[in-house]
Amino acid sequence: MDAAKAMWEQQLGVELIDFVLEADGLRVLLAWDAGVEIISPHGPPGPAGTMVRTHLDKHGEGVYATVLLTDDFESVESGMKAVGSKLVHPEEAVIEGVPLPNGVVTGDNDSVDSQPGFVLSGGLFDDVHGMRLAFQQFRPIGR
Repeated sequence: MDAAKAMWEQQLGVELIDFVLEADGLRVLLAWDAGVEIISPHGPPGPAGTMVRTHLDKHGEGVYATVLLTDDFESVESGMKAVGSKLVHPEEAVIEGVPLPNGVVTGDNDSVDSQPGFVLSGGLFDDVHGMRLAFQQFRPIGR
C-alpha cells in the first residue's frame, strides 16, 4: 500500500488522502478529483476487509470494483436488481475528518467543496458483465 501511495503521488502527481476504517478492516487511499480509491485489508478483519482479502486471494492484485457516485442509491439498487444483479455488500458508514468530493450536492442543493466528514450509503453489487460495480451516496454529517 505504501508503494502504491508513493507511485500515485510521486510519479503521477495525485495527492491521496490516507485513512483507516477500523470497523471494516480496510486502509483507504483516496483522491476524489482523480477518481482513485485504493483499498487494502488492514488490521483485524472486518466485513469489507474480509471480502477484499478473499477477492485478492482468488484473483491477485488489481481492480476490485468500479465505484460510481449517485445521489439516489435506492433507485440504483432497484435498477441493478432489474438487470439481475444483487447487492453483496451494503455500505453505511460515518467517516470523519475526510472532505466530501468536490461537487457533491447536499439535500439543500448547495454544492459542498469540503466538509470535515460525511455519511456514506451505498454498496457493492455482484458481477455485472464481468465487472463489480459499487455505488456510493454521500451526505455531510448532520444532514
